[in-house]
Amino acid sequence: MPYRLFPWIIALGISFLPASLSAEQRNDYSVAFVHGFLGWGDGELGPLNYWGGLDEDLLRDLERDGKEVFAVTVGPVSSNWDRAIEAYYYLKGGRVDYGAAHAAHHSHKRYGRDFPGVFPEWGTVRADGALEKLHFIAHSQGAQTVRQLIHLLAYGDEAERRYAEEHGIPLNPLFKGGKSEWAKSLVTIAGVMDGTTLAPAVEKYIPFIVKFVGAADVLLKKTGLADYVYDLKLDHFDLMPREGEPLTDYFKRFINNPALRGTDHSLYDLAPRGAAAMNRRVPIHPDVYYFSYGTSATYGSWLSGRHKPRSFVTSIFKPFASFLGSCVKNCDDGTSLDNSWLENDAVVNTRSTISPTINSQDPVHSFDQRSAPQPGVWNHLGTLRTFDHMQVVGFGNSWSDPITPFYKDVVALLQSLPQ
Repeated sequence: MPYRLFPWIIALGISFLPASLSAEQRNDYSVAFVHGFLGWGDGELGPLNYWGGLDEDLLRDLERDGKEVFAVTVGPVSSNWDRAIEAYYYLKGGRVDYGAAHAAHHSHKRYGRDFPGVFPEWGTVRADGALEKLHFIAHSQGAQTVRQLIHLLAYGDEAERRYAEEHGIPLNPLFKGGKSEWAKSLVTIAGVMDGTTLAPAVEKYIPFIVKFVGAADVLLKKTGLADYVYDLKLDHFDLMPREGEPLTDYFKRFINNPALRGTDHSLYDLAPRGAAAMNRRVPIHPDVYYFSYGTSATYGSWLSGRHKPRSFVTSIFKPFASFLGSCVKNCDDGTSLDNSWLENDAVVNTRSTISPTINSQDPVHSFDQRSAPQPGVWNHLGTLRTFDHMQVVGFGNSWSDPITPFYKDVVALLQSLPQ
């Protein structure tokens, strides 16, 4: 079957849902798209869109259909805690407040950038008395990020409340909780629920990688290229040179920055061990609708039992697919991996893209024509088997058909949920 037909077949995945849901719009809530690891926001890389690549602009297509959508911009290498808070302020507006307790524990600044807010109406009451809610569509690490955000909206954070009270300082309103109704739903696409075994494999290089990334961020900002190339958004780590600071003193301070030796970065959160820690503290919320699309781009060899990349996988990702498809023992970071981790989408293990399982009691529900979406469970919509990890958002596709129809159906699903 020609590859160019696959996106249309995948788009029919919405048929796993009851016909009544995919036909009738019941709400008009806006949709926020949240990118994954190393991602970027709308317009940050010129014509290269995270959601659509070079050939498509998914958000503009949805806007032409009358949908209100936002591409949320968060730190591409930051932890899920930092990214979740950045997402909140990017949408709502205000100065990013990572939390006094969190900042003290991880040795970085409490406050970050100021955002005007792309959707300041979020959480307010409309003229008709309805609450202004949001749907979320998240790719890769974005799945963890939005799960963390939903948890903070609902429950806040006890450690931050206690720290603020003990030190007599203002508390970020986000940490008070009580905002669970602000999030209507979450759809994860190739989400990293249980982590990826790529992360433990490079764990010994994390200090170097984080420092290299930080140095790159400094150089990009100092030369002004960050405005035109790539913004890593690491301002809160205080890694910029200070006025009049000798270069030797700066690099000594940079290398010894305690924040770079901790766990407050994406590489920790994306490893199974970090994902397991998050799963334990961030269970599913009973009033929010959760959906997941798994992804798989490998096949099992009957001779070796290992998984190999399928022919459609983008060339630069094929080594990753082979590595993930053969690595269990050497990739185990203490989370007891087995052969169920071998199937993958060239970046994330397939089992990790379905729902949280390690240290998680989240229920999972598979769709068929006799069922309807339920809040408080993972409504699994199936596993996409003709995309690798980045093709599912529009990168490196070997066919000419667009991915936009698939995402339009996903948005239609979310807006068919009861108000």
